[in-house]
Amino acid sequence: MNGFRKLQERLTVEGWYVGWAELCCQTCAWDNLQRHHDIDLTKALFNHHQDCSDSMETYAPEQQDRSTFCFNGSKEGVENLKAIIPIIEECGCKIHWNGQGHIRPDISWKEREM
Repeated sequence: MNGFRKLQERLTVEGWYVGWAELCCQTCAWDNLQRHHDIDLTKALFNHHQDCSDSMETYAPEQQDRSTFCFNGSKEGVENLKAIIPIIEECGCKIHWNGQGHIRPDISWKEREM
């Protein structure tokens, strides 16, 4: 299991929604998530189709080693993301982010060699 899958599993247990290849773009993806009333939007971390595809194929986390992610850039959303940085790192991922709500974080992971 790669770092992203570990992160996805662990954050789900922590009450986060962690998605991969959500609808088309950030605007469409947020609109779709808002329709799900059981999702705390201040605890949503996801990328969208444009982050993990080319014109022919959508790539799985196992086919990439990094992605840029969307999150709620409100004060509460920023604090929530800051709070999970240790979890992100525990799962074997690195986060590259300046701590501001208007900047999407880049999270990287690599498959462990056996």
